Amino acid sequence: MAKRRQNLDSRDCRQLSIFDSDVLEEAAGFDQTINPGQGSLNLRQHVRTSLVETLQHVSVSRQEIADRMSWYTGTEISVHQLNAWTAAAKEHRFPLEYAPAFCRVTGDYRVLEAIAQASGCTVRKSEEVIMLELESELERIDGIRRQLLARKRQMRTYMLYRERDGRCEISGID
Repeated sequence: MAKRRQNLDSRDCRQLSIFDSDVLEEAAGFDQTINPGQGSLNLRQHVRTSLVETLQHVSVSRQEIADRMSWYTGTEISVHQLNAWTAAAKEHRFPLEYAPAFCRVTGDYRVLEAIAQASGCTVRKSEEVIMLELESELERIDGIRRQLLARKRQMRTYMLYRERDGRCEISGID
């Protein structure tokens, strides 16, 4: 039996196509009208500052960070390299492919946040996303609760008026 060819013109209106980029950008909060200035996307200083701040606030030693990053990446990373990446006087750049290992070891995502912000994006950890979804659901439930309470008040008011008038429509007796 031959397969039936799909009609491409009758696509599901609930499904976005790859050509609906304006809808996707609006949903993501990405604004193409903001044009970065010349040199503003040179993230060398931002990445270095993020690394320095992370290393200042983390309780793990630099040696432990280097060792664990080496384990995650499968590449030997030394304390000297960490120091070179964070030194203002040196021209060593932090390799982007090490960012996930650095973030996982330190538990700090400033490096990724700096890159994402320059790209017009945001970084959300899985826990944050779950909490945002839960908060949204709780707000929705709270809205439903308010609606139900309003309906309950309306019903009580209606029943009081009916009792006052001496009628009882529920049993069908006037």
